[in-house]
Amino acid sequence: TILRAYRAKDDGDEVVRLKIYRRNGPLALSKLIPTIENLGLDVVQESGHQVTPQNADPMWIHDFHTVQSKELAVALEEVKETFEDTILAVLNGDAEDDGFNALVLTAGVSWREAWLLRAAAKHHQQAGFSYSPAYMEEALGKHPAIARELVSAFHARFNPAGPQKIEQRQKDVADADGRVLEALNDVESLDEDRIIRRFLNLFSAITRTNYYQRASKKAFKP
Repeated sequence: TILRAYRAKDDGDEVVRLKIYRRNGPLALSKLIPTIENLGLDVVQESGHQVTPQNADPMWIHDFHTVQSKELAVALEEVKETFEDTILAVLNGDAEDDGFNALVLTAGVSWREAWLLRAAAKHHQQAGFSYSPAYMEEALGKHPAIARELVSAFHARFNPAGPQKIEQRQKDVADADGRVLEALNDVESLDEDRIIRRFLNLFSAITRTNYYQRASKKAFKP
C-alpha cells in the first residue's frame, strides 16, 4: 500500500486530498473512512478505479477529497510525510485508531507523539482522573498548539539527543514548561486547563521512558 497526500491548485488550506494505491483489490470503505475521520477530516468525496500497468498486476486507486472537520488550516507541506506515515501505521496495526491522531495534522506531531499523549491519557484514567480519555482527547484537539508544546516539554526532559550538561537540560525543561503554562492564559475552560496541567504534571513526574529505544535496523520498538 502506498499513500500520497496532496492538494489541487485551487484548494483551500483546509482541504486535504489523499490517494491510496493498493494491489489485490480495494480497501473496505467502512474501515478506511473512520480512520480518515479520526485524523480530523471529513470525507467529501471518494472515487476509486483500477489500473493495470503493462507487465504488472492490477492496482486499485482510492482518491479521497477531504476537509479539516473544524475548517482549520492544514500546513500540508509541513505535515504531509507524518500524515502519510500515520495512516500507514494504522493500516498496518502499529498505531491505535482514535481522535488523538487528529493532532498529526493540526499540531504537527508524529503518530508516535500522538501515541505518547494517548498513553498519558490512559494513565490518567487508570490513576482515577475524573475526565475520560475521550474528553482529554477533545481538550487537546481544541488546543493543538498547546498539545505540540506538551510534546516539546516531554522531549526537553528525556530526548537522549538533547543537552548532556544538566544545567542546560534544566533550562530547556523550564523554558518548555513555561511555554505550556503561558499558553494556558488563553484557555477559557477550567476543565481544559486542569487536563493540560495534568499532562504537564505527569511528564514532570516521570523518571525514565522507553520512548526513544530502538529495535533492530534502527526502527523504534513497538
